[in-house]
Amino acid sequence: MIQKLLKRKAWSNESGVSDIIGNILILMITVVLFTSIMMFVNQMPVPEITTKADFSATLTFDDGGSTATLTITHIGGETMAAAETLVLVSIDDLTYSYRLSEDVEFAHTEWGAGVQWIKEYSGTTYSSAITVTIVDDVSHNAVWVSTVSGGMGLTPPNILQRYVDSNTGTLSIDPVKANDDFTLFVKISDLDNDLADVWVDNRSLPNGVAVLAPTRPSTVSPEGGWFEWDFTGVTNEVTDVDGKVLIIYAEDAAGHTTIVPFKLTIIVLPTDIDYYPADQTPQEGGMPSYIKNINEGQGFAVFSMNESSGTANISDPTTQFDRGDTVFVRAASMYVNNLDGANSLTLRDGRSGVYYTFLVTWYGLSDAETPFYNYAYGGNVFVYECAFTTTGLIPGTYLMHCELSCTGAVDYSFLFDETLYIFDEDSPMDYYPAVWISRDSSFDPCWGYSKDVPFNATGTNYEMYVGIAVQDAQPSPEPSVGEIRIVDMTGGTELYGPPESGDMIGAVTASGNLTAYYFTIDLRYSNGDAWKLGTNSYTLQISQFSDENEGVYAYSLQVFVRAPSSRSDFFVGTNGIYSSLGGSTNFINPEYVYHIENNNFFTMRTLYQQENAPSTSPLYYQNAMALGDLDNDGDLDLLVGSNMDNSGSYPNLGRILYFENTLNTYGTWQSPAVITRPTGDTTTTKIKWIDTGDINGDGYTDFAYITTEDKVWVFNNTYGAQGTQFVVTTNSTNNALRKVALEDMTGDGCADLILLKEGMVRMYDLTKWRHGNFANIPNPDVTSACNIVDFDIADMNNDGMLDVVTVDASSSSHADIQGVWVNNYTEEVSPDVKSAVDHEQYSGTITGAVSDTYATDGTAIILRENDTDEADPQGSVSVVFEMDTLDSYTDPLLCVNAEVSADNYEVYYVWYGTGANAASAKYTPVMVISANSYTNYTYAMPSTVAGQTVYVKITDSSTAVGDVIEEISIDYIAILSDRFGTYWPNPAISPSNRYQVTDLSVGETYTAARAINFDGLEDDQLEVACAKNGKFAVYDLGTAYATWTVSDSYMYVRSTSTVGLTVCNAISPTMFQVEDVNGDGYDDIVTTCYSTGASNECSVIKLYVNVGYAEDPWVITVKDVFSSMVLTAEKGSIVCVAVGDIFQRT
Repeated sequence: MIQKLLKRKAWSNESGVSDIIGNILILMITVVLFTSIMMFVNQMPVPEITTKADFSATLTFDDGGSTATLTITHIGGETMAAAETLVLVSIDDLTYSYRLSEDVEFAHTEWGAGVQWIKEYSGTTYSSAITVTIVDDVSHNAVWVSTVSGGMGLTPPNILQRYVDSNTGTLSIDPVKANDDFTLFVKISDLDNDLADVWVDNRSLPNGVAVLAPTRPSTVSPEGGWFEWDFTGVTNEVTDVDGKVLIIYAEDAAGHTTIVPFKLTIIVLPTDIDYYPADQTPQEGGMPSYIKNINEGQGFAVFSMNESSGTANISDPTTQFDRGDTVFVRAASMYVNNLDGANSLTLRDGRSGVYYTFLVTWYGLSDAETPFYNYAYGGNVFVYECAFTTTGLIPGTYLMHCELSCTGAVDYSFLFDETLYIFDEDSPMDYYPAVWISRDSSFDPCWGYSKDVPFNATGTNYEMYVGIAVQDAQPSPEPSVGEIRIVDMTGGTELYGPPESGDMIGAVTASGNLTAYYFTIDLRYSNGDAWKLGTNSYTLQISQFSDENEGVYAYSLQVFVRAPSSRSDFFVGTNGIYSSLGGSTNFINPEYVYHIENNNFFTMRTLYQQENAPSTSPLYYQNAMALGDLDNDGDLDLLVGSNMDNSGSYPNLGRILYFENTLNTYGTWQSPAVITRPTGDTTTTKIKWIDTGDINGDGYTDFAYITTEDKVWVFNNTYGAQGTQFVVTTNSTNNALRKVALEDMTGDGCADLILLKEGMVRMYDLTKWRHGNFANIPNPDVTSACNIVDFDIADMNNDGMLDVVTVDASSSSHADIQGVWVNNYTEEVSPDVKSAVDHEQYSGTITGAVSDTYATDGTAIILRENDTDEADPQGSVSVVFEMDTLDSYTDPLLCVNAEVSADNYEVYYVWYGTGANAASAKYTPVMVISANSYTNYTYAMPSTVAGQTVYVKITDSSTAVGDVIEEISIDYIAILSDRFGTYWPNPAISPSNRYQVTDLSVGETYTAARAINFDGLEDDQLEVACAKNGKFAVYDLGTAYATWTVSDSYMYVRSTSTVGLTVCNAISPTMFQVEDVNGDGYDDIVTTCYSTGASNECSVIKLYVNVGYAEDPWVITVKDVFSSMVLTAEKGSIVCVAVGDIFQRT
């Protein structure tokens, strides 16, 4: 082999650079290139942050279109500074520019949610093209651009949705069946807002007309909307309606007409309508009267055949049949509107468990594949029927199980069970197993078999005795009994377990005469789904039963159970619940607000969580919560005070989060919105306490809060309204402001403001605003120390006035406030009275003296109209009473007791005014007196009249001269002030209206107290629940219930630094609540506890259910918020708890 040696070729020119120098040069070139690129990149403009906000615009014109009013509303997103916001409005060929901070009509420094900007333009027409552009002048970005249309243009009306509904009382659209009345719904819109007329041509129907105006609304709105036409009693002939066409017309002011047809479809179903009992009307909710077993909008019944008609004998429901009889099963549901999901019926032998459905003979429209068929019934309920004959079945008991379900937007299910008895007189079988139920061991009478005699899930009749009839009961050994279940008609199980299951299901016991076994079920301890609200029918299921000498049976029985109509859920605020995952706090996502649903499983939703920055602990803590219907939609929303302490680069921060409850609409809560705090309330101050109430009696829920600056802010919940400061003077004594409440103490229909201020309770009538302090605990004349740390408000003695429970844990406080006290309202029996001191007569005649008006004694001053030609003016009464000068009280009430003569044709007016004298006073009419017998009339005067002289004028309503000389008799006229009573009588009254619940004896230094309806107002009084860390007790007039004195070293009711919550030292307890959680009419107690794991932080919600004040509480661990965390790595603590029925079902 020849091998070739390859050699590197030598360069002929040896000049050049070495490898080292070359590498250095390459490196230098790279550095220069990289530097040049970086310089170029650094010179590139940086993208500016884009402002994100949303707005809505409306445009209205005057009648001629020459003046347009433009309204732009901020509806969400970031708040924009007025100094940095430009609004550009283009109208046809002209553009107007506005900087909000320079617009004198815009009185805000910021443009936030709900705030409106309004401008009026002249010289417009209905067809003017108007475009709005909102610009962030810092980033020079267009935040929002919209073309706003309005007025009469070229667009014709649009006829959108249209449908018919045979029952407008339900949320669903109900199809029109034979003989139904119905309503036609049509939605019409007009983009240029000039809709003028809407009508329907219904001449296709019997007695129809060419132009049928809408039933509702009575007038046509220019922008359109929903229109309704009611059709009642059209015809009994289906062929006269089915397939007929209604013609819908919509016409605008410009002459455009839109025409759309609508075809009617009538459902024809089999019916035995001739056999409906004439005197039976549908039950509540529209359920047919013959349906007896009903569970939350669904129900069923079983019937034999009416031999004369061949249909169901609905007047006689039964479960016992002779062999060969025909069985009819009727099922009614408000939700299952078709049977496309499931349609089945099975029969199982109660002895053997073998299915014998194949032995039945289907009757009528029923068959094995689709046993149930649509059955005609008017109204909002869908009714189905199944029929079969029993000729092929052997005598015995059969467990009938039926399952119906629909498909559609929601797949509803309907499941029910019943035991059928089949008899045969020629059969040798003479024994059939039977089960019956009662409320006591005598089984006399039977109970729970109808909605008229239900068991109670709470309260009395909660214990169910279940008896099983046998031929020969054996005292020993005990029989074998399988699982017991109580199930509803949607597939849910409310209670389950074998005998014996603790206190819920008792042991099986033989009867004294050895003919039966029985066991008990305590319905209060249901361990499955929550009971349906109200009275409902459930299926009691016994899966199997046998003893030494009897067979195995399975059994189902309908039983009625009444559950409370309300149920309260739980809300939890924390300082950031998270798992440290081995000690690292990088990239954690702390959970701050929870909603725990009271559904027995205590389903927990996280309403608010926020990922924190790396290498930091959770930033926020939620130490204030309040529930209230803020959006006036009938359910409760949630307000949360969310705070952050100054730490590193993070400043102090306080926010109010608003969680809108849309569970009924969308099945979820809305993400939290941050409520804009008013001018003067800086966001660096934190929120201490929030409460809700209607401060002005307008039916809308308002709210108030206090801050760490010890300021009080009141929000009147009107759209676009901002909070207003309620100014109170405070010092640092006892943490200044600790707590705020909104309750109607005065009974005027408006919530008053109650503050825990400097260790004392102060009450203010907000209708008098800053002049409204009307009550205090203790009275201002008490000079001893006072350090109230908590209070609660309730009608303790059931007298119709709210009372106050106070807690003062300081041994240096006034002796009459130390410990826990009930401060009942004491009526004011001697208000300040200012009577008339003089009168001036301008017209009419007077009989009597001013002194006749000092008392309600029947001695009156009489004012009569002029009746002579010389008097001028004739037929007139005008007299002014000068009242004694008022003191400084801010609650003046004008009181008049008067009558007019029986033959009067007139009424009389009462006016009041203030001023230098009667002649110069400006008068306001405030009363109309018309009664022909002495009647009391009152008017609450404004607080601004305090300290002034008031003039009261009486006039008649007409100066016309008639045949009758009319007159008014005034028995009493006065102005009452200082009318509200007190919670601190001085001197003390006897018997005392205040009493001490517990003093500061060793170990009884309570820090929280709540009024509690513990015994169902058995003694016409509320009791008091007192709490401290590690213990709570319920007191009745100072005596503790032994069964409700609970010591638990883990129980925690007040926030302190032991769980890292030093910010909460100065506020009242937030973790001890009293509420009727299960809606049984008896209050329960909600507390928090430390976790017992390595974290040793407050993470557990416990519920103490009041099942009877003579019994121990039923203790339930509602939730450990650490339960979903990594074991031993959990961090964070509960800070506050709120409890309430968010759907207001009470």
